[in-house]
Amino acid sequence: MHTISQFGGLPTIATLPVFGIYVLYSALQYAMFFFIWKNLPPGPAKWALSSALAWVVVEVLPLRIFPWQLSHTQLGFPALVQAADLAGSPAVSFLVLWCSEALWRAALQRQASARLLLPLICLAAALCYGHWRIKQFSAPAGIPQKVALIQGNISLEQKHDQFMFAANVERYAAMTNKIASDNLLVVWPETAIQDAIYDSLGSALKDERLPRFKHKIHLLTGALTVDRLGHVYNSALAIFSDGYIPEPYHKQVLMPFGEYTPLAKTFPWLHNLNPNVFDLTAGKQVKVFAYPAQLTDGEKYEIKVAPLICYEDLIPELSRQAVLKGGELLVNLTNDAWYGNSPAMFNHNLIAAFRSIENRRYLLRSTNTGFTTIINPLGQTIASLKPFKEGTILATVSLIGYKTIYTRYSGGKLWWLLAAVCFVMAATAKLRSLGK
Repeated sequence: MHTISQFGGLPTIATLPVFGIYVLYSALQYAMFFFIWKNLPPGPAKWALSSALAWVVVEVLPLRIFPWQLSHTQLGFPALVQAADLAGSPAVSFLVLWCSEALWRAALQRQASARLLLPLICLAAALCYGHWRIKQFSAPAGIPQKVALIQGNISLEQKHDQFMFAANVERYAAMTNKIASDNLLVVWPETAIQDAIYDSLGSALKDERLPRFKHKIHLLTGALTVDRLGHVYNSALAIFSDGYIPEPYHKQVLMPFGEYTPLAKTFPWLHNLNPNVFDLTAGKQVKVFAYPAQLTDGEKYEIKVAPLICYEDLIPELSRQAVLKGGELLVNLTNDAWYGNSPAMFNHNLIAAFRSIENRRYLLRSTNTGFTTIINPLGQTIASLKPFKEGTILATVSLIGYKTIYTRYSGGKLWWLLAAVCFVMAATAKLRSLGK
């Protein structure tokens, strides 16, 4: 309720039905799970696969606003979750449920079958694989890169006050100048710059609203941008050390009510519920910024950064596509202040950690009020700032070019295919039972 009201700016009378719709929509996953589990043919049950198949189907389908998965609860077992670089986070959920059902059938139903040993063998193999991966990526090879994440802790009221726009940018710039050094990659959070910047500007020297620094740093910042047609975007703006600005990355996954009003084009009166919504335009593709940089010995290289804005680090395919496009460092710019002082900001970080495992990349998460973190390629949060406090993380990460099996080949295709097969089997069995 609080998040919907704050993010969407809706009055209470409108927030209640919207919240109700979210609740009913999220509850569909349990109805779908029960439908598939109950109507699967006997074959999967013999192999203790019924629960695993039914649950993974509902994890794959977009039935949740916040895409929680069972696998996310297993990050406390590092060896187990490393299998996500083979087939994504659903693979971990599948294995946990498969083993659980096998043990349940063996212990409570007293089913004695060699088939029930198969999931335990797969679990042992996954753990061995995980230990091997942990040894490989505990100190990953790659060009070391100094990074700084800035958490300004600017309240929602200050952030959206147009008379504070310039002061907010100056605040981030002052924090940056305190720790700035040449060849440092600095990351500011989502929409740190609220004044709409032309997306074809080309150089920071052409707009006095953009920051200036005493060192030749590389900056990645969230900003509102506008194109020549007047379309407004939630963007990631790269400012190279020489002031050059390439074409920004535009957020692709916009959030309803806060960034656009659903059905407003069909029913214009819906705009009256919240006239402050920008009705942003969605971007169409992932983007990788290649910052030109130089090592201390003079050797030149590029910092290939793949930006993700807000919710986008929760969507596996976006990170995968960015890495396939050459991204060697994943960077999330977000503003989780909408959640208030709730577990949601930590949950966001927990789910996002799987993008690091799946693609074996460092993930930098720069947020306005928290939870600002650095996640290593093993999915471990290795640096963080306390929420609702101004602060900076200074660290060195590795730029990794290696691509996993998940990144190269699988993605979510396997699970979508499995979901389709399971749903068809369950639906067919249900139709047959109704026809009897």
